[in-house]
Amino acid sequence: MADYKVWFKFAAGTGSHLLRVKNPGTEAQEVMLDGAILEAPPGTTTFTGPAATLLELQYLGEGQWTLLVDGREAELYKPEATDQPSQQICWWRFGISGTGTHHVRAADIGTSGQQVWIDGAPLDAPPGTMSFTGPGACLLELMQREDGQWMLLCDGYPLQQHNPANDSGEPSLCWQFALSTGHHLLAVRQVGKRGQQFYLDGADLQVPEGCYEFTGPGGVLLQLVKLDDGAWHLLAEGSDLGAGLASMEAADAPLQASFSFVLPATGSTHTVQAYNVGRQGQTIYLDGSNIEAPDGCTSFTGPAGSLLELKLQEGRWQLFVDNQSIAALSNRASLVPGPLSLLGQDRAPVSSEVALPQGVSFDAEQQRYTATIRVAGRFRNLGLFHSPDEAHQRYLEAKQELGQ
Repeated sequence: MADYKVWFKFAAGTGSHLLRVKNPGTEAQEVMLDGAILEAPPGTTTFTGPAATLLELQYLGEGQWTLLVDGREAELYKPEATDQPSQQICWWRFGISGTGTHHVRAADIGTSGQQVWIDGAPLDAPPGTMSFTGPGACLLELMQREDGQWMLLCDGYPLQQHNPANDSGEPSLCWQFALSTGHHLLAVRQVGKRGQQFYLDGADLQVPEGCYEFTGPGGVLLQLVKLDDGAWHLLAEGSDLGAGLASMEAADAPLQASFSFVLPATGSTHTVQAYNVGRQGQTIYLDGSNIEAPDGCTSFTGPAGSLLELKLQEGRWQLFVDNQSIAALSNRASLVPGPLSLLGQDRAPVSSEVALPQGVSFDAEQQRYTATIRVAGRFRNLGLFHSPDEAHQRYLEAKQELGQ
């Protein structure tokens, strides 16, 4: 039974997964989960799977095997049976600190004809491989959602699919407006043209091409109308909110920025990290979660409905919260007890100019830097540190210890 392979497909956690077993039950047994080899002695038939599921291989006789996922039988999967006459191609675009903007192209994911390219270079990986090392040693993972759509995770952060056919030299049009539900931001790409896309507070709206009416926050009717001045205007329940402003293409501005601030409305501390600011491939994280802000759009909705804006001042990006700079907020917060008063002289605040290095994040509650590393698909905490350099050094040491 040399080189006998059996595949299983099952759902666990946030998506679908593939388990491939080569020569099960023999000394040559090899088990791969989403393209990563599971380290286990030959003949091992029980493993820990995604989301801490229990995976069990069972022999049915006559050379047949089955897989139980938490006691339930998984679907037998045959990659060659899922081939399609025409390629199904998915694209993703993202920015990595220090390395710029990157593209991932995947065709026929999960089939025997699967192919993956990063920045135009094909990856040499077996069909069914779902995890790859990307630019800057980031971890890229393909995962299928319950609705059948594929998504790409970059170091655990989900990326939306990107259609390069929708790219245009024209910037997005943006509107900032306030309703009873708080501050909001609408950004529209290719308005009035093929490939038109709407983003409301960073969320992609499924508005059909040629349609300019949709329901906004709180059930408000929003409309885009081209008026006599030749510009697109946003109407809310018939009231004109003004013409759209072109988002900035900040060619000479810094690529990245990082901020920490206290929100006056709640007294809570938050962090913003931005990469490729104001450019194509822009990526923005709020408290570690990716905000799907359109390329070039530097305003977005923050915690408790606050308005967050990145503004270029004297050649540097500055963060404004509800039209106030975070420098002014910090000065005001320093006069009263609060999260910022926890900053001792030996604790370095988050830099407002340099993004945090790989493997490092800021713990707003502890007001320190955390080092983490991904091991076997899970993040391992390496401790708290006073500076990002100390945290990054511990991350590098852990990578060397683990042979990554």
